[in-house]
Amino acid sequence: MTDSATALLVFGRKKRLDIWTHFIYNSVETHCTVTAGEGETPCGFKLVGKNTTNLKRHLKAHHSAIYATIPETSTQKQQPGPGAKNQRKQSTIPAAFSSSGPKYKADSLEQGTKEKVIAQWIGRTGLPARTVEDEDFILMMETFDKRLNIQKK
Repeated sequence: MTDSATALLVFGRKKRLDIWTHFIYNSVETHCTVTAGEGETPCGFKLVGKNTTNLKRHLKAHHSAIYATIPETSTQKQQPGPGAKNQRKQSTIPAAFSSSGPKYKADSLEQGTKEKVIAQWIGRTGLPARTVEDEDFILMMETFDKRLNIQKK
């Protein structure tokens, strides 16, 4: 093998030996070395590149007996055990959208950001400033975010 081909193999993705044992690779083309039986000539099918998906596709189409012996993936990812660290549980959709919990503190970043956005909206739409005191407005804001503190009269 040439130095450039060796460098590609060293720095590229790890070769799947279970597939590559049936092929010869050089930097120009890949040849299939599968034989139908003892002493017979190899398949010799030419494939361009070193993509294992193409190699598997060739084995599936032309050498189904060999393809059946190749696992789907070379190594299975290990699932973390029950005592694994950083184990998270995915929240349900209603839980993700419900914002129940303690109210924002008056000086918190979230409270300040939401008050600023409400003030900008009122200023841009030309609504009177007393809109924030309206019972329906307060109900609407509490529906969107139960933790938001809307000052009442």
